[in-house]
Parts: sequence; structure tokens; C-alpha cells
Amino acid sequence: MSPPIASGQSESGKARFAGSASSGILELIIFHPVDTVAKRLMSNQNKLWISGRAFAENKAAVNQVVFK
Repeated sequence: MSPPIASGQSESGKARFAGSASSGILELIIFHPVDTVAKRLMSNQNKLWISGRAFAENKAAVNQVVFK
């Protein structure tokens, strides 16, 4: 909820719309992909990074989980 405005001033409907629209767009662009990757990593049951294994194999295991 926005803070109360001082008496005698009015809020612009366009400013409220622009603020809420930009917030929604940024959430879709930034938060959603990050949240999806985090949930996929948390729900994974296999070990992803094993020391001694080739880097390419470790990277392939991570990619398989992240890019299902």
C-alpha cells in the first residue's frame, strides 16, 4: 500500500499504472526465472557436483536439472 499523500496534492493515475506495470514486468523478467531455478535445485535428489569428475560432466548434470 502506498504511503498517504499530503493534503492538497493528488496522485496521478498514470503514475500508479506505470509503477504497477513496471513492477509486474520486472517480476516476470527477474524473479520468476530465479525462483524457478531455485525450486528445481531444491527438489533435485541427485548429487550435482562431484569432485574428481570432469567439469563438462558436472556442468551437464547441472544443466539437466536447471533446463528441464
